Amino acid sequence: WDFGAAGPMLVPGSSLLLQGTKDGIIYSLDKFNLGKDDRFNRLLSKPPLVASYYGGDINQNWDRAQHLNRSLPCPASGHSDHGWFVPCGDPENNKMHHIHSLALAQRNQTGGIVYVWGENSRLKSYNFSTLDGELPTFRAEGDDMASVGHESPGGMPGGLLMVSGKPSATSGFPHAIDFGSAILWSVYSKFGDANKEFAEGQLVAYDATTIEPGNRMKRLFRTGDDNNGGLGKMSRMIPPVVANGRVYVMIYRLNTGDCTVPDNQLKVCSQLKVYGLK
Repeated sequence: WDFGAAGPMLVPGSSLLLQGTKDGIIYSLDKFNLGKDDRFNRLLSKPPLVASYYGGDINQNWDRAQHLNRSLPCPASGHSDHGWFVPCGDPENNKMHHIHSLALAQRNQTGGIVYVWGENSRLKSYNFSTLDGELPTFRAEGDDMASVGHESPGGMPGGLLMVSGKPSATSGFPHAIDFGSAILWSVYSKFGDANKEFAEGQLVAYDATTIEPGNRMKRLFRTGDDNNGGLGKMSRMIPPVVANGRVYVMIYRLNTGDCTVPDNQLKVCSQLKVYGLK
C-alpha cells in the first residue's frame, strides 16, 4: 500500500512518527528506527490504527492490517475501475478510505488528540499517547460525509485538516495548545471526486475537543449547507491555512471569462478565498 498518500506527522517531544496510508490505517513508527531490513511490525511503536473506518478492538485492527486486500472496494458494474481491483472485499460502504491528511492537537508531551478524515467517511478523532503501552482510543466523529452519494469506489481526497488555537497557558511544553480555543478546520470534497474530476468543496470548522452525545464532534461553522458546499470547486491536496484570525482556502474556477489558458484547453484557474470575523 501507498505510504505516500499523506505526509508523515511528527509528534513533538517524542520519537513517534504517524503515517496515514491508502489502506485507511494510521501507523505509529519510531522515527529513530526506520529503514532497516526487518519485519515491518517490529518498526511499529504501537499496533496500527484503523482510522478512516473504525475497526474496533486491537485484534480487529491487526486483522485488518494483515489482510489489506480486504480493504479494497469492488467498483460498481459499468464503472471505469470495474474489474481492476482484484481481489476486492469488504470495506465500509464498499468504498476507498485513503488517508491524505492528519492533524494533532497536543495537550502536553505525553499526548493529545489525533484527527483524520479519510475518503468517503467522516472526520474522526482519537486520544493518542506517546507513552509505551497506552493505545489510541476513539473519541468522536463529525457530522459530514465526504463525497456523499458517490458510487463505488467513491471519491477523493476526504478532508484536508488544520488545527488552530492559542498556546497553552498551563503547560510548560512549548508545542501544547489551549484545548479551550482549539478548532479543527477542514476543506473536504462534499460531492464528487476531486481526483478524476472537479469536486464541490466545503470549508468546515469543529470544536477540536468537545464531545457531544453519541460521540459526535461539535460543528461550529461551515460554508453552504447539506445540499450545497458553498465553497466552490475544491483545490486538490491543499489544506486550509489559519493565521492571525483568518482562514485561507484555495479553490478552482472553471470556464470564467478572466481565466486565460492556451487554446483548446479547459479554462481552469485558481482563486484564494479568505474567511474571518466581520
